[in-house]
Amino acid sequence: MPTFNDSAPKGPRAKLMPEGDYILTVVGFAQRISTGAKTNGSTLYAVDFAMEPEGAATDALIDAPSSAWKIDNFLKACGVAIAKGTDFEFLEGRAMDRNVLWVNPYGLRCRAHVVVEEFTTRNGARMKANKVGAYLEQGKKKLERMSQEDLENLENILNLQTTEDRPTETDTRPF
Repeated sequence: MPTFNDSAPKGPRAKLMPEGDYILTVVGFAQRISTGAKTNGSTLYAVDFAMEPEGAATDALIDAPSSAWKIDNFLKACGVAIAKGTDFEFLEGRAMDRNVLWVNPYGLRCRAHVVVEEFTTRNGARMKANKVGAYLEQGKKKLERMSQEDLENLENILNLQTTEDRPTETDTRPF
């Protein structure tokens, strides 16, 4: 059941940026279930990025045999070093339950080629948004993880509604 909080609107989405290579920082990360034809029932991670110098982008990482390479590319682009064959989880509780490595995605930074994708909303409106086209190699200088304080400041500056803030059909928490 929703709770009324008399909240102000979150404001406009971040500025749409032209296609190109950018530095991205993970500011939102939510676990969902994929409904794709080849990946139906697989774990889907909806990722929200802040783009440097401005803007926002999204990506969907799906834990399925046909798309596991994309998760590997994301981790390598962020400079996360994991031995081949090591099991891990992005969610701390699940990592503890399974006794596997926890990879905290918040604040991870990477280089990526970002594209502009046009799509139709549920109400039929045509929109454009920035999406990750490809993750790029780290380069010579590793991008350091953003601190929690800097992450919070960045979210306030961008005034983003991250994937965690978006209600879903199965949401049982007040929003």
